[in-house]
Amino acid sequence: MTLAFPTTDGYLTLKQIAERNGIHGRLTQPEVIRLVNRTRLAHKKLEELVMALVHLTPVDTVIKLALWSAYIKDEDQPISLLICADAEAGKTKSVAQTMNIPGIIYPSDCTAFGILNMYGESIRTRKIRHIVIPDLITPFSKKWETSASFASFLNNLVEEGIMEVQTKAMQKRFKTEVRCGLIGCITPNELENSRRKWLNMGFMSRLMPVSWSYKLTTQSEIF
Repeated sequence: MTLAFPTTDGYLTLKQIAERNGIHGRLTQPEVIRLVNRTRLAHKKLEELVMALVHLTPVDTVIKLALWSAYIKDEDQPISLLICADAEAGKTKSVAQTMNIPGIIYPSDCTAFGILNMYGESIRTRKIRHIVIPDLITPFSKKWETSASFASFLNNLVEEGIMEVQTKAMQKRFKTEVRCGLIGCITPNELENSRRKWLNMGFMSRLMPVSWSYKLTTQSEIF
């Protein structure tokens, strides 16, 4: 799997970009930044993803790699993550780093109607490539029918894509599939409450689980 970046000359790997600029061998960090800026990548802050892979915690690295997966050449299905950890374990802090990166929306709360109505076309044209939800329980805490409908919507959004919606609240048809990645956070207790329902509908199989916990000595240092 090779990462390719959108440039004014099409998709190029970092090695190809470097060679076009007369740089051969291993790239240093400053050279990466200069190359990214020089080639005028379609998303101006993509260099932040490149540099963010230096000196990160393993969880941060997984998040950044998931975001990178949306820029792999000839691959239109980014990696989606389900981040599961106890309260105060740093989930929100990790995903909050993505808040201002182009190509990402970061809603605290959302519905299927809201996402398709406001961002559907931008997702279809890949201007938006990931939805990051810092607390999945917020959109899933609505009445049962709305919650179940939202889970089904996310199921389709991250896997097959959405071409047409015909409901009482919304009638929309898109030229091509609306598809993007999802990164959502949840606590173990909340996940346990939803696990059976999400397994039955196939939602769990769409997301790569990421979980961690701190040993007692680390917890005592923190608190």
